[in-house]
Amino acid sequence: MEAKFTKASTLKKLIEAVKELIDECNLECSSTGITMQAMDSSHISLVSFELLAEGFEEYQCNQNISIGINLGTLSKILKSASSDDSIRIFTDENIESITFEFINNEKSIKSTYEIKLIDITGDPVGIPETEYSVTVSMASTEFSKICKDLGVMGETVKVQQKDKKVIFSTSGELGTGSIEINEGENIDESTTTKIESNENIELSFALRYLTLFSKAAPLCENVTLSLELNVPLVVEFPIGENGGLGSIKYFLAPKMGDEDEEGEDAEEEMGEWNN
Repeated sequence: MEAKFTKASTLKKLIEAVKELIDECNLECSSTGITMQAMDSSHISLVSFELLAEGFEEYQCNQNISIGINLGTLSKILKSASSDDSIRIFTDENIESITFEFINNEKSIKSTYEIKLIDITGDPVGIPETEYSVTVSMASTEFSKICKDLGVMGETVKVQQKDKKVIFSTSGELGTGSIEINEGENIDESTTTKIESNENIELSFALRYLTLFSKAAPLCENVTLSLELNVPLVVEFPIGENGGLGSIKYFLAPKMGDEDEEGEDAEEEMGEWNN
């Protein structure tokens, strides 16, 4: 397998967006691109991303291979790359290691790092096809700000969609907070909130996980939230211009009651995907 990113910044942002949820993972490489799917250690959330072959500057993979890698190690290595460096990635003949070359043509510098692969076992989680009653497209920076701001007040966020507006609210020992976004509202110069809805909906989620999901905001301008009763929320960020390089998706089951411990019902819900 061999692949080349024009700019290191894309891969750096992608790994930063998942490393606090996933310690180790298998990168599944095929002729169509690179995919990853893994649950966090608590089995409360699931992360899935896809990098399309046509989105790379160069890409070649003649056989399907699994690359087991520690994301903490990869993150540390990527920190040595400048955002404008290009990255060449390739495996050795025996697929026992993966090499990262950071190339800075302006400074005539090439840095090379080789990581030994690890054996990671586990079956992929089956993600059922789901029709969602509500989808909300909004500025990724605004989603990140909402998570950060409400996190000061509480641990659970309630998401309500009613009459073409979305309300994010929370409450805790310090008080309450809510943020309302209307359809068509210009969050920044390039993004308009869009809401598609077949019915009103109200769901609650662990705010800590949504805050971790929002770390993918630097990858793109927009984020899409897909909501449906009794199934996990999907938070999707496109990668590259108009999603030309792929996408990253986070899945999180709703909390079922105000008195539930964080993650108790979510873990049960996510576990059903393995059946």
